[in-house]
Amino acid sequence: MFNIKKILIKEHLSEPLRHLYSHTILKGLANGLLGFFVPLFLFNIFGNIKAVILYYLIVHAITLILRPWATKFILRFDLKKLMIVATIFIVFYLIILNQFKIGESNFYLIGLAILSIVIYRLVYWVPYHTEFATFTEKHYRGRELSMVQAVVSLLGIALPAVSAFVIIKFGFGWLFMMVLILHLLSTIPLFKIPSKYEQYEYDYWQTWKELFSKKNRGLLLAYFSDGFQSSAGYVIWPIFIFLLLDGEYMSVGIISTLIILVTVVLRLIMGDMADHKNKKHLLKYGSWIHAIGWFVRVFVESGFQIFAIGVYHGFSEIIMRAPFDTLMYERAADREHYIDEYTALREMAIRLGRISLLLFAFIVVGLVGLNWIFIVVAFIALLVNFV
Repeated sequence: MFNIKKILIKEHLSEPLRHLYSHTILKGLANGLLGFFVPLFLFNIFGNIKAVILYYLIVHAITLILRPWATKFILRFDLKKLMIVATIFIVFYLIILNQFKIGESNFYLIGLAILSIVIYRLVYWVPYHTEFATFTEKHYRGRELSMVQAVVSLLGIALPAVSAFVIIKFGFGWLFMMVLILHLLSTIPLFKIPSKYEQYEYDYWQTWKELFSKKNRGLLLAYFSDGFQSSAGYVIWPIFIFLLLDGEYMSVGIISTLIILVTVVLRLIMGDMADHKNKKHLLKYGSWIHAIGWFVRVFVESGFQIFAIGVYHGFSEIIMRAPFDTLMYERAADREHYIDEYTALREMAIRLGRISLLLFAFIVVGLVGLNWIFIVVAFIALLVNFV
């Protein structure tokens, strides 16, 4: 049975990990407030879904191209300082988004926004995952991971509804300001984490060679699948339900809140199982259940169906992600000196998946309904078993 008190005792949760938890929780609350309202904001600004897809496509393509160079450069510096600097760029990003105007070209603002979010992604994620893999304890990694995710979910249950209320009453500017403050607060615990340096061993072309090498084929396929699904869930699904609900921000927020409320406890249970059960078996069953959830989204036509499939998909995602994320940090930790190289390859595979989904969506949108994209996602979802 899952025991939070047991996990919180000192020998199972190191002091650096507690500080990283605090940072993760605050960032999780910021992301919970913003949720998938950014694609809806961009949809409102650009006026069509193809422009939104193209925006994200450019962001991920630039991030992918620059990842090997950026990783080699940034890892000359202290990991925690990199995370702090990256957070400043997400703050810039939010400030820039707030300057967007409906009916105007926003050309230069779009360029600045892309630059800010790309730098954030390049600087933040490799140090973060490297730190998390280093600080978590091997025998409790599943529970340690699921616990912080559950805390974020628990504290953030009402956040989508709160965000919708703020957008309706005060506008996106207030929401961006609230998220900005949380991101800044999240840097405070990072100052208490001990300094850590890594050395990235690959050059630019060697990184690409390693990504497509036979020994890393499982990594490539699994995280390609992860990226493919995440773009569908973060970009396509929010716009799909927003259009289905006739542009009602509050309906989107309330339904999202109810989904989080129903699924939060399951995350803790599955984290405990990921430590005691066969992770590969859990992942296999979870991926099939999760794939079915993507397939069923094709037939969603009402608010109640959005809620029902959201609960089902939230449950299936927990079954899939608990062992998947645990295995990811185990694989990274097992690389020891090459933990940062593994993390960089993982990030590149995720970007390839996201780019592929966005390219596919950009081509087919207008030819078929958005919901039919989820059929392809359902098949790609099964590739996570290659992890």
